[in-house]
Amino acid sequence: MNKKYAFTNCNVINGQIGIKPESNMVILVNDEGIIEEIGKMQDVKIPADYEIINIANKHTLPGLINAHVHLLSNGGRSLKIAESRCMLRFIRTRVGKNLLKLYMKKFAINALHSGVTTLRCVGDLFYKDVEIRDEIDSNKYVGPKL
Repeated sequence: MNKKYAFTNCNVINGQIGIKPESNMVILVNDEGIIEEIGKMQDVKIPADYEIINIANKHTLPGLINAHVHLLSNGGRSLKIAESRCMLRFIRTRVGKNLLKLYMKKFAINALHSGVTTLRCVGDLFYKDVEIRDEIDSNKYVGPKL
């Protein structure tokens, strides 16, 4: 079972132009990772089964979504695997597939740390993105919703 969280003492950016971040806010996230409520600390009743995490006036921008991602790349310059026969042979080995998955997992976690809570993968090698999604969903590690 996943945990439920109450992020307290945060500044919430709602993404609208010209609207300043709201301070002294609470974000309630249920055990499925879905935001249930956002409001002022004095207005939100935190249920007893929620773990309280004081994020000490840090800024939040809940729910960013990237709808076109290739986890094989971090968005910068990347190796052109298709142009290298040696790389293609290596990537098909067990070690190559494991290394590929490690890089893809790292890029997914980096996306989460940058504020992206949901990713839509649009084609990665050997269905490693599906494996990563299943591992995140089974709580093997924290990552974005895939």
